[in-house]
Amino acid sequence: MPVFIETKPNFLKPVKELDYKEGREEELENLVINNPKIFPIEIISENVQWIPISKQMRLLGGIVRTDTIGVDDEGNIYVIENKLDDNSDESRVSQQVRDYVHILRTMKWEEFLRKIEQANNSDSIKEEKFNFSGKSLKEILNTTKDLKGDSWSLEKSVECFENIKNTFEDGKFFAIICINKISKPLRISIDGENEITDENVMSMFALEVNKFQTDKEEKIIVTNTYPYNLSELRERKTSREKIRRGKKFDNQLATPNALSKSEKDFLKKYVQKLKNKSDDFKYGKGKTSRLLPIFLINGNEKSPIAIDTQGFLSLQFESLCEPEEEKISEDMNVEEKCFSDFIIELKQIEHLDKIIIRSPSGRFTNKNIDLKDWMSFEDKIITILEKVFTKN
Repeated sequence: MPVFIETKPNFLKPVKELDYKEGREEELENLVINNPKIFPIEIISENVQWIPISKQMRLLGGIVRTDTIGVDDEGNIYVIENKLDDNSDESRVSQQVRDYVHILRTMKWEEFLRKIEQANNSDSIKEEKFNFSGKSLKEILNTTKDLKGDSWSLEKSVECFENIKNTFEDGKFFAIICINKISKPLRISIDGENEITDENVMSMFALEVNKFQTDKEEKIIVTNTYPYNLSELRERKTSREKIRRGKKFDNQLATPNALSKSEKDFLKKYVQKLKNKSDDFKYGKGKTSRLLPIFLINGNEKSPIAIDTQGFLSLQFESLCEPEEEKISEDMNVEEKCFSDFIIELKQIEHLDKIIIRSPSGRFTNKNIDLKDWMSFEDKIITILEKVFTKN
């Protein structure tokens, strides 16, 4: 597909397409690893980031290796096969990446972690100095920065690690073919793979990445996907996961634990209240299942609180927009104002005014409150959610 730049009003000039050096697929692979924004994660899952975690991980006796493995901060796992169009058998490449996924399903979690660390500590990967070079999965997550450039909190890193573990043990992966040209045979092959996909099998798509250069030697990267509308994959993934995680949540609530019967009954009723008051809801991926009520703020989905099956109430400050100051100002946008209102309203509750404080970095971090400590003001939480989030 030709690419043009506008050099002056109403004058378009074509730019030169660049070939990958010596036809090497490694250049394509490294381009995506070093520039994670190329990966279309925002279409698959909103408000998350894609994180490459390994390259050339050995699967079967060192003979079979994955190209790239990535994750996102919701714990989804992405297995990527990189191909150049002049070096790809479209009828085989989709099966190749599917084979990688099937092999990963035969692994234990500890083996997966070990293989990631072994791959990342190889001399060739260390020399490349990727974000994951020389690191284990935990070390990668502990040194990850968000899209604003701020380091993840320890709580977020731990939660993401647990989510990745649950995804791995569930055997659900995304399979991606990264290529410089999405051909008709490849589209047919991907359609066929996705048609036979059931709730126990991953979704597959292709990511096309091409390079162009202007007369001023500026590089332009153009991407495309197939299916063209990945939101269909997201909707299918979301619907499938919501049903599965909902069953997990209900099963955990029914399983004997430290909560009494009356506490469990209270929790079930409160969860239903949250579902009724929110715009939507989802479930977390952690070992202990959580319900997260969703409110639409300025067109974005936000989950101010979460309730888990052990009865803990989590104040989800890190999922909200954090303004510089608590005080409400006229130039705040809708998200910032909601965040400030939420903080101010919560601090009116006697128990919470002592625990909602800024960290040394100046940020508010998530707070987990035991069921026995928040049951006394459970109605106030519902009232605050309605007041702050349902009117914006």
